[in-house]
Amino acid sequence: MPLLVLATPEHPPQSDLPYKLTPQTMAVKSQAINETAGMTQARKHIVSIDHAETYHCVSRCVRRSWLCGWDRYLQKLFEHRKPWIERKIAELAEVFACSVLSYAVMSNHFHLVVSMLPSEANAWSAHQVAERWCRLFPKKKPEEHQAKIEAIAANTASVAIYRQRLHDLSWLMKMISEPIARRANAEDKTNGRFWQGLSRRFSANGARRLKRPRQGAEGRVA
Repeated sequence: MPLLVLATPEHPPQSDLPYKLTPQTMAVKSQAINETAGMTQARKHIVSIDHAETYHCVSRCVRRSWLCGWDRYLQKLFEHRKPWIERKIAELAEVFACSVLSYAVMSNHFHLVVSMLPSEANAWSAHQVAERWCRLFPKKKPEEHQAKIEAIAANTASVAIYRQRLHDLSWLMKMISEPIARRANAEDKTNGRFWQGLSRRFSANGARRLKRPRQGAEGRVA
């Protein structure tokens, strides 16, 4: 028995191909294009450094690296790496203009749900901006550290640059990822990339859906 195929505006009968576009088929095509375009957006359209936004960020390891748990291939436990990320998130939450809502450290990636607060950074004095920035890159000697703070605070251009970086999501993720990568590479006696090139970031305020970390793996920073 021959297979019967119902003809619709989206799928005209084979005998009519090539078929003439109608308003119905154009509408279907336009909808499909819009849905496809909505799946992937340039980061500049997702991340705004000028407005308060909440984001869900995901950073994943490469070359089978582990952040926590038991690696059956290497027969090695990596649970000690989980506190590295937890401490770094807590430390940076006290420096950046942000509010960490939740995080989850998994075997080979971590999730971070964070609100960036540019209005908070804009309310800081020049000295507060300089002091916070120098906490990210401290000098070993106290007198050198204080001199660096005073030098930055006296430079209006530097204060403007560092103020913006202190409420920038990209800088927050950079300051979390880089120290962990250096420490893990040193422990593994290797070098090169530890994280994937770009972390995935989803705006929780826009149309993109917020992916929640798995239950039971969450942490919170007050």
